[in-house]
Amino acid sequence: MNLPFPIPKRSVSMACAALAVSLLLPASPAFAVSKEIVQLQTQVQQLQDAVARLQQSNDERMGVMKDLVQQSADSVNRMSLNIDALQKQLQNRQQNQDSKLEQVSGQIQSLNDSLDEVKARLARLEKVAQDIQSQQQSINANMPPAGGGIPADNAPAAAPVTPAPAPAKRGKPTAGTPMSEAVPAPQPPAETAAPAAPPVDDLYKTALGDYMGAKYQLASAEFSDVAKFYLQQSYHMSNNFTEVLVNKAKHDSLPEEVKAILKYVPHAAHSDMHWKSMHRMSQDYIEIQTKDKVKVYRTPKPILDAQLKAWDAVIAKRSAENPLFAKIVASQKAWAKRVMYWHNNVQVNQITAYQHYFPKGPLA
Repeated sequence: MNLPFPIPKRSVSMACAALAVSLLLPASPAFAVSKEIVQLQTQVQQLQDAVARLQQSNDERMGVMKDLVQQSADSVNRMSLNIDALQKQLQNRQQNQDSKLEQVSGQIQSLNDSLDEVKARLARLEKVAQDIQSQQQSINANMPPAGGGIPADNAPAAAPVTPAPAPAKRGKPTAGTPMSEAVPAPQPPAETAAPAAPPVDDLYKTALGDYMGAKYQLASAEFSDVAKFYLQQSYHMSNNFTEVLVNKAKHDSLPEEVKAILKYVPHAAHSDMHWKSMHRMSQDYIEIQTKDKVKVYRTPKPILDAQLKAWDAVIAKRSAENPLFAKIVASQKAWAKRVMYWHNNVQVNQITAYQHYFPKGPLA
């Protein structure tokens, strides 16, 4: 071989030696290592495919299981709703049954109450009828031939006037003669007993009980029955008064002429009211009997006695609480003790004169 440059012998020798060494040494196993790696990679790939298939299978199974669980949950929810609806229906039926039972019970109770009320009203009507019958019998038994009414309560006629004895020591006592020694003036004739008052107290209590029980229609009718009876000649009728309170400091600061007006105007107003009230009340008294058909009765003595006892208790209590109240009551009693003593002994009872001039009264 021809080379363009000369090669030293020593270099050739070394190259040959190197080649011989390389031929004598064993070759490296590069081909075997590459094959194992390929096999390992193939196995890893197969394992990954198996894992992927397993994951896919698990996902599918989990999906199916999830669907089954969801279906089961829906079924449970529907069942719960159905149970709730059934329970509500049962509760509604129970409530309706209870309500119906309560309504029936209330209707039965109302019916019993109505029956009791009817029985009570029948008993009252029967008692009133008996009272009216006894009053009619009393009126027929005591009615004189001429007849004469008592205007105070439209009671039966009074008995004929008994002639007075010789008036030697009767009438007004002479000067210096004590009232205790004077012979009383002729007394008015004995009056026929006034009709007994009907059981107004029972009627009022029944009406009040029905009103408090919210039975307003029935109570209104019963109060109307009570209003048909009018009791007169009661102690409370003489206790009406009007009170006007005036500040003392302002009163004292007024001019004297204004003070005089305030002093005398009440006197005139009182007299004017008294005269007009006599006129109006006498007309109203006749109208309620003729137009409104109200029955007028004289207040029974037991009620008058009860009024006095009640006032005694009130006077004692208020007098103990308030010294001024006790002082005023003592002053009033002192005035009444003197004035009514004069009135009862000097003033004449007008019933006899009224029966003389108006024997039939204004209602005839």
